[in-house]
Amino acid sequence: YTTHADPRFGTAQAIRSKNLFDLETCDMTLAYLPEPENGAWPSVGTVWELGGAVILRKPVIVVTDSARLARHPAIACAGWLLDNLDDAVEVILGVLTDYSRRPK
Repeated sequence: YTTHADPRFGTAQAIRSKNLFDLETCDMTLAYLPEPENGAWPSVGTVWELGGAVILRKPVIVVTDSARLARHPAIACAGWLLDNLDDAVEVILGVLTDYSRRPK
């Protein structure tokens, strides 16, 4: 982080406040965590947001093609742990729309 961060939107406090607002006002949380390059772990912020969504009792979908990430307790707590975005869209439609009105 830079010491010259925009105090309106770029500080840790502003980012946290915006993320909390997003979590509190969303219907679901979708995290896309593809296999990281060079064995790195995904964004710490994304994992933090997943925990926040679980605490706020928001439905959580994680899409990952990484077996290592899928086994991690912070990721495996998701309501849906999928390996592709198409399946995630189907879950979103199934949860947020009337089943009888879902596209076939």
